[in-house]
Parts: sequence; C-alpha cells; structure tokens
Amino acid sequence: MIKIIARNHLERFLTNEDGFLLLNIIRPHLQQGEKVIISFDGVDSLPSSFVNTALLPLLHDLPFSKIKEYLSFEDTNSQINSMIKDRFKSAIEKQLAIPVY
Repeated sequence: MIKIIARNHLERFLTNEDGFLLLNIIRPHLQQGEKVIISFDGVDSLPSSFVNTALLPLLHDLPFSKIKEYLSFEDTNSQINSMIKDRFKSAIEKQLAIPVY
C-alpha cells in the first residue's frame, strides 16, 4: 500500500493538466495491483475538470469494483467526497466520454 499526499506532488488542483499529473502518479501503482491512498490534506475543493482527468481515465484500466477496492481517499471534506462520487457515478451511469491518457 502506498499513501500519496497530493500537496507533496502538486501545487494546485484546478485544471485538467493538474489532474493529469496526479493520474500519472497513481496509475502505475494501481496497474501493479498496489492499493493507493490519496490524501487531500490542505485541499479545500476539487473542480470537476481536475477529477475528470485525475481519476476517470482509471476506468479504462480497471473495472470500477477494482478501483473502489484499490483506491481510497483521506483528509477530504464533503465537497471533495461529493465531487469524486458524482463524477464516477456520471461516468458509469451515463457512459460519458472518458478521456484517454
């Protein structure tokens, strides 16, 4: 298991580019079957563009059940929790176009 403190790797959490940086940090660990904890300590909110790019492309790599099993979050708040949950829900239920990176 690896714990990634997002603030140690990113200066901001706003754009698709920021999300892409986080994706590239977590993806190799998940692809190797490692459990990943992402700490959002010190982060007040996440916009949908960040979450769409940081997390949703993982659906191309793993089924959602495996993502839920291997990826967890800590040091979050209700906005961050809702954003992550809502973006995954929309991507799965509505089969939205998920960016491939």
